[in-house]
Amino acid sequence: AIAEALKTNQTLTTLFLQDNSLGAEGGLAIAEALKINQTVTTLTLSSNSLGVEGGMAVAEALKANQTLTKLKLGTSYDEESAGNFPYPECLPVYVATAEAVALRPDLDVTMEKSEEFDSLVNEAKLQILG
Repeated sequence: AIAEALKTNQTLTTLFLQDNSLGAEGGLAIAEALKINQTVTTLTLSSNSLGVEGGMAVAEALKANQTLTKLKLGTSYDEESAGNFPYPECLPVYVATAEAVALRPDLDVTMEKSEEFDSLVNEAKLQILG
């Protein structure tokens, strides 16, 4: 329901969805809405167990959405792997997200173990710039 509302939203700029058990299905729905939404600038998805499928969808949506400037992910992808970075099964999500951030310098993404994520972003920037 929230994802459908986001598609037509013209006023909401900040959305806090932390700890809502969205899962992969919710991640896919939010990602589809992000591709269309032109007003949300800040989105928090921490602690939602989006999984690889939902996380990849959000990462891909970041490439299409030019409005979002702050995304808080925390440990959104896999709660059970917390403590190890990169979480082996979620590495593709982190790389895809890092690539999206490298393409959008105005986009601030924060997540657990941010130093390691920042390193991935820098690697992605080097690859993109050649």
